[in-house]
Amino acid sequence: MREITNLSWPGTPYGAEQRPFGRPAQILTAVSLEWVDDGERAVPVCASAVYLRVHRTRTLPVDVDTIGFGFHAVVIERDEEAAQLAALVDRVLVQARRHAAVLAGHSFTDDLAGLHALADTVGVGVPGVTALTAEWEDRRQQQRGIACLFDTCCDVGPIPCRGLADACATHHVEIESLPIGPLTVASVRSLYESLADEGDRRSGELLLAGSLERTLAVALVAATALGKYAWADPLPVAPLLARETWDRFTTFDYAASLSGCR
Repeated sequence: MREITNLSWPGTPYGAEQRPFGRPAQILTAVSLEWVDDGERAVPVCASAVYLRVHRTRTLPVDVDTIGFGFHAVVIERDEEAAQLAALVDRVLVQARRHAAVLAGHSFTDDLAGLHALADTVGVGVPGVTALTAEWEDRRQQQRGIACLFDTCCDVGPIPCRGLADACATHHVEIESLPIGPLTVASVRSLYESLADEGDRRSGELLLAGSLERTLAVALVAATALGKYAWADPLPVAPLLARETWDRFTTFDYAASLSGCR
């Protein structure tokens, strides 16, 4: 597997409750997965998490120059690593469920179902997925001791089951100029096949970047929909991601791709 992160403690992102140093923080966590159908089942090939600091009671005014975020993204390089990726995502979900202020996903019921099916097939334990599967269906009933659960597909307005682009438009998150995304079923398959079959590292990094674009958009939509963040002008995802990933990609320059140089 290949992973990128800007976290000093990627395994324990929630501060002093989980690691020796640091202060506890209110964090909104968003998680996304990218899937490929191998003919028998859906296989997760890439996953990413984005972490935003929020305040427990106040709305934080932000703009493109003041937002900072943590991220962790992983892509598998062969089919046999899918179970390992599922276990890693489950650890992220276990931690977020207990320690995050908010856990957000987009149409996340589908991701949970896919992880459950894979775990059953390969015999991997996924306690976080198991717990969240039931809780996600009943997420509007806030439960004591776990994160607020938010789905940007279904919870952003009067119209249920919206696409991410619609949710972004409603909440003024600008994704029209994304260098990589939006990833599609076809593009994910093509990139993953180039990575797994031909060893094309650039394809793997494009998957990582595209997944992070999507997850950051989910995080920002959730933050403003829940009143955690507020901004005046439409907030562009691409410059935010370029600033945080400037030294993480080795096969292409994400920042340069903002001007069309992919």
